[in-house]
Amino acid sequence: KWNEFADAFKNIWNTTISGAVLCNKLIATLEENKEVMTPEVYAQYIGELEVLRSYYYYMLFDCFGRIPYTEEFKTETKPLMEPNEVWSKLVACLERNAPNLPVVTDANRATHYGRATQGFAYALLARLYLNAESFGCTASNVKVEGVTINSESDFYTNAIRCCDEIISSGSYGIEPNFFNNFKIDNSGSRENIFTIVEDGTTNNERDQYSCKNKLRISYLSLHYKFQTRFN
Repeated sequence: KWNEFADAFKNIWNTTISGAVLCNKLIATLEENKEVMTPEVYAQYIGELEVLRSYYYYMLFDCFGRIPYTEEFKTETKPLMEPNEVWSKLVACLERNAPNLPVVTDANRATHYGRATQGFAYALLARLYLNAESFGCTASNVKVEGVTINSESDFYTNAIRCCDEIISSGSYGIEPNFFNNFKIDNSGSRENIFTIVEDGTTNNERDQYSCKNKLRISYLSLHYKFQTRFN
């Protein structure tokens, strides 16, 4: 029985909003200091941040539908944006940035570990297209420049297009050992497209729960002595 004090609602809202706002803050900081960077470096970091911001907004959007979407770092009060408008904003941002992000290879996989890449952007796009109708989107209430959406079937055609981009890149494949994907150091996994970078340790009070993403099952089911047994 949910009530207004439910931590599950508060935590997902605060976590995702905080992540999106931090991305906007970093984008604003980069724009203020772009003269000290090469155009290539500036464009790469802006692209990564915009895609990562889309990821935070996507999680919030998936949970709540109507959200306070903004691409600027400033204090202002606006009405919550309707789901079809949020969807259009997210898709436009991802379509704009995906082709320009780094493509993962076996040689650079460790370099791009935990960072926004082309495969990550297309995977998120595919998810948005695949679920567009469940978000209340129709061909008549969404508009994305450069993307053809004349009927609802075009949502699925575009989802396939994005999946084909991931497959044809050759960046990813199924791991022969399923558990390689869930190691604390899973940077070598060819199956994971985007991961949270963490070492499973607790260093201070602020990070006391950070290990619970990769170690949640172990954390909730094993005796704490097992951490020394299995290192």
